[in-house]
Amino acid sequence: MKTHIKEIWNVFKPLRHEKQMLFSMESDGLHPYPISKNEDKISGTLDRQALIRATSEMRSSKVMVVHNHPYHQPDPSMQDRIQATYISSLLNLLGVEVYDYGIVSPYGFFSFASNDILPPQHVQTVAEAKPLTEQWPTFVYGEDVLEHGSFLGQKVKECTEVIYTPSAAYIGQPLSTSFLAERHKDFSRKCLLFIGDNHCENRYSLLSSLIEPIETYRISDQQCLALKK
Repeated sequence: MKTHIKEIWNVFKPLRHEKQMLFSMESDGLHPYPISKNEDKISGTLDRQALIRATSEMRSSKVMVVHNHPYHQPDPSMQDRIQATYISSLLNLLGVEVYDYGIVSPYGFFSFASNDILPPQHVQTVAEAKPLTEQWPTFVYGEDVLEHGSFLGQKVKECTEVIYTPSAAYIGQPLSTSFLAERHKDFSRKCLLFIGDNHCENRYSLLSSLIEPIETYRISDQQCLALKK
């Protein structure tokens, strides 16, 4: 980030409110894409649709994500660290590597990569496909899934990933990233995640960061195993 700081600061210098930008690292320089909304002097929220749209428009698979502190030091808060992990997971699932996550302010800049706190990168590419939606037996608590192990085992064997909510179950091979981002509010801390026994461990970690399931289960023909988050 240090080698690009002047170019990045020129984007943020006129602003008097917080803003988050994705910088696509392309052969002709950095290309900025706004990825935040509801900004004020000290806060803003991630615009997931703008982020997904940016990844479809840019010509690079490597980015920097930067936001500003217009009136304060660039030291990262706990919320900044949590958001860095979330955004990194979302971009990795979209097939994009986060080269750095940074904060700029009139008092300097902070680079997550330079300070060795950038989340590990596990870039994946998932084909976009509409998930199947089914009504399932009602699971009140995670333990209830054990009574439906064979049923779930067959579904996960066929489709690799299942997200269960009180209203419906969503089934994918695997579930697409844009779908998961669009339904984030419906899933976050409100769903159960079932993954196949041969599932990639990195994808499990990314999905857990992205949708924050109440509980996650690894399903095989023989058992339903609860995984620690």
